Amino acid sequence: MVRDVLRAGADAVIVEWEDIGGRPGGGDFDAKRDALRRVREATPGWVIARLSDDPGRVEFELESALELGANEIWLPKIRSLELVRGVHSRIAGRGEMGLVLETAESVHFGAALREWPLRHVHVGLTDLCESLGRRHPFEAIADGALERLLETVPSRCGFGGLTLPDLGQPVPCRLLMGEMARLKCGFSLLRQSFLADCRGGDLAASIAAIRAGIAASRHRTPDQVSRERDELCTRIQEVIASVGRA
Repeated sequence: MVRDVLRAGADAVIVEWEDIGGRPGGGDFDAKRDALRRVREATPGWVIARLSDDPGRVEFELESALELGANEIWLPKIRSLELVRGVHSRIAGRGEMGLVLETAESVHFGAALREWPLRHVHVGLTDLCESLGRRHPFEAIADGALERLLETVPSRCGFGGLTLPDLGQPVPCRLLMGEMARLKCGFSLLRQSFLADCRGGDLAASIAAIRAGIAASRHRTPDQVSRERDELCTRIQEVIASVGRA
């Protein structure tokens, strides 16, 4: 699967360690280490290891991920710049670093992030929603909180996840692509539904369709940008209202 998706045009693969639980060396962690090892053996492409959100495990997980061949380390749910500073110092040129901004504390990091050459900064809308006490992850898109946050991020940034432009729930993916283009995002993730959404299992055609949708979003007229932003916000408000009724 990893080989197929990368050959089809994806730029990287992320191995998720955030939910590992257990003690270092325990069964759960062994499984995560094995996943990274197998992915590294499967491809010469760019491999990202997203560590767990336990500050007490960062040093151990970081060394494990680099030892297993990760090209880039992502820190999720960061709450202090000291943690970022320590991890960057420990990587010491052995790989790249990325951050996942998804806590109330990280919203205020802003220009301080210029201290490090971050390869990616991803905004995790679901956890950010919970941390900020919002009703729905997309609320930060509609009320401008996401835009204000991304304006302060000095690195290549992104948010959300993508599938085929004409699919996606509860908001059509084409509208999210438009917002990513408006906010000058440099990357996004493939969402969990992507594989199921691939028509006929043609990964290359599906990723090409996503890239074409992004390219089209970047070439809209100002009037189109405004109309689609309004449509996006209306859709999001409808979703939020339905959550309130539930």
